[in-house]
Amino acid sequence: MSVQQFTAPDALGAAEACARHIFSLLEAALTIRERATLAVSGGSTPKLLFQKMAATPFAWDRVHLFFVDERSVPPTDSASNYKLVNDNLIGPAHIPGGNVHRIVGRSRPRRRPSATPRGSASSSACAMARCRGSTSCIAAWGRTRTLPVFFPATR
Repeated sequence: MSVQQFTAPDALGAAEACARHIFSLLEAALTIRERATLAVSGGSTPKLLFQKMAATPFAWDRVHLFFVDERSVPPTDSASNYKLVNDNLIGPAHIPGGNVHRIVGRSRPRRRPSATPRGSASSSACAMARCRGSTSCIAAWGRTRTLPVFFPATR
């Protein structure tokens, strides 16, 4: 696999280019298999990407969506990675519920909410392990940087 670097003029251009690349990987996988997988991270950095992907007609019924990490908050909490992906990709793209495989961060609210969510349901090592076998994996860390990591399917 070759490494390619792309610099976009702005966040919108980066989101559009990344969405095109992810769709090309998913389409390639779907030409040889019945289903493809996509592993995503949450946080605020991939929000625009998810919106671009949701606005693009695609065979979402053939894609299984996995999460590489989750914060220790309920799925309705504004800090939840699942909530971000649900609000910006799953819901708008009408991805079937049976195709969404989320990490349960916390099922009940904390007694005292923290200003900064601490902990996550998985470490970075576990997050990468969840991506194995995925058609593509989006891993995003930090407030201002998104690091897309793509693992093309080999089987």
